[in-house]
Amino acid sequence: MAHVSDKIMSKKASEDISMGYAVVLGSTRGEVSLPSGANAGCFGVMDSDALAGGSAAVVVSGLVLAVAAAAISIDDMVTVDADGKFIKIAASAATYNVMGRCTRAAAADGDYFEFLIEKRSVVVAA
Repeated sequence: MAHVSDKIMSKKASEDISMGYAVVLGSTRGEVSLPSGANAGCFGVMDSDALAGGSAAVVVSGLVLAVAAAAISIDDMVTVDADGKFIKIAASAATYNVMGRCTRAAAADGDYFEFLIEKRSVVVAA
């Protein structure tokens, strides 16, 4: 289970999706899928593995365990990469779809880390 304390919603997986990955609402009502690109506005984080067509438990609020794509430090704001893993937002000027703030760090790609879901847009000025 990927959750620590949270609100979980049940959806249908439109593809195989692993625990700790970000998901977006799918093109079919009631389905979730992996994001199609980096910095996507996501629906939530998978609470467990789901097979295509199967039930998908999605954490939409609270603390959650997620899969990092690179090192993430405590208090970093996180967004998603093109594969549905999480990365810290860059210092470069842009608008980011932030999923939350890190509460337990990750050292490398593939590590699980913990963050508090706080979905919002953040503008980093030049």
